[in-house]
Amino acid sequence: MPPQAQPLKQISFPHFRLWTRPERLVRKLLTLNIELTARCNNNCRHCYINRPVNDKAAQDAELSAREILDIADQAVRMGCLWCLLTGGEPLLRDDFERIYRGLKQRGLLVSVFTNATLISDAHVDLWRQYPPRNLEISVYGVTQAGYERVTRQPGSFARFQAGLKRLWDAGLKPNLKSVVMKSNLVEFPQIEKFCQKYSHAPFRFDMQLHLRYDGNSLRNSQIKAERLEPRTIALLSSNHAFPPDNGQRTCWPIPGEPRNGLFQCGCGLNECTIGSDGQARLCSSLVAPIATTDLRRHTIEYFWENFVPQVRCIDSDDGAVCSHCEFLPLCQHCPALTYLEIGRFYGPVNRFCQEAKARAGKVNNF
Repeated sequence: MPPQAQPLKQISFPHFRLWTRPERLVRKLLTLNIELTARCNNNCRHCYINRPVNDKAAQDAELSAREILDIADQAVRMGCLWCLLTGGEPLLRDDFERIYRGLKQRGLLVSVFTNATLISDAHVDLWRQYPPRNLEISVYGVTQAGYERVTRQPGSFARFQAGLKRLWDAGLKPNLKSVVMKSNLVEFPQIEKFCQKYSHAPFRFDMQLHLRYDGNSLRNSQIKAERLEPRTIALLSSNHAFPPDNGQRTCWPIPGEPRNGLFQCGCGLNECTIGSDGQARLCSSLVAPIATTDLRRHTIEYFWENFVPQVRCIDSDDGAVCSHCEFLPLCQHCPALTYLEIGRFYGPVNRFCQEAKARAGKVNNF
């Protein structure tokens, strides 16, 4: 008789050895971030991507479900494991269920970012049957006045509350996060308490309001008007045990990487972003045309194996103004965000400088 099989060792999911593998991989596509649409049913003051729900040009440019699943097939063959569905508002897509099911059936661990205002009983049934790895919702306010001051959409707060209630009643507990700006700063303490009470993950918030991907000058002026003062950002960064998404420099240099390249971060090493129009980019914020590829014309393997290394090899030419700055570890300086601010990859950005110096002052005082 064959020897009796030994039982598998039981380990907790966070300690699964898979999590340590990316540390040993030089370049391996593990995560796809897919923007299903650039449209949104809200009109948030700070948003860098949202287009109106009825924007026909934006809708016509969207990848079809078949195109998205074909990209996923290619990525899975390359070893991809994770997939994030975002937007815009991804639940605007009539074919969201088909896309979500298709990605799950391909073995991907799927997460969803949503504003919760469009969550229906059908979505709840879908997620109960095929649970997402992570369901993440942004909280812009805890009162109607505060929430809708950000979204500029009458009735959005009631729809937000209804969406959350559907999830909670079904036993689905999402992660809650926030974006802090002038319009909701007064409610920030209440937002934090709300998220801590109803989320199963540590509270996270973002203070860095990026400029528009489409360069819309009117919307960019509105975003700039919502940015917090540098001293406020420094205070919020230092007063939280769990730092916000962008409270400090998060794109640190990669050990062993050449130090003379433009990109001193991990963009294009383990993940990429697919825009709703099929444009692939190394990270969600890197929208410069020179750094994007159309997946309607090329395969994702071509993008990953041929195009990404070329982008990562772009030389830095900042004249050492930023690369040798003493405040760089506290600065939001990066090629992607710098391009959004000044139209080129390198060079000082006054806002970044002011915020870094404010953080440095706060650290010294602390």
